[in-house]
Amino acid sequence: MHGGIGYTWEHDAHLHLRRALVSAALLGGDAPAADVFDRTAADATRENSLDLPPEAEELRTQSAPTPPRSPHWTRRPSATS
Repeated sequence: MHGGIGYTWEHDAHLHLRRALVSAALLGGDAPAADVFDRTAADATRENSLDLPPEAEELRTQSAPTPPRSPHWTRRPSATS
């Protein structure tokens, strides 16, 4: 940190420090992250899947409508044209 920013209440640095210390205490420091890194480096993978009920697709389409296009939006020309 530069200057006295870490020693004043006028900046939120103390909140980030507190969050980092509490997270480290609750989650076991950096050991879980190191474990994930080691497994990723060893090319370990896991299957990601989620079984949803059939009505979930209907709810998904209702809750996430396509946003309308702005009449002021224009597409940038591509580098090839």
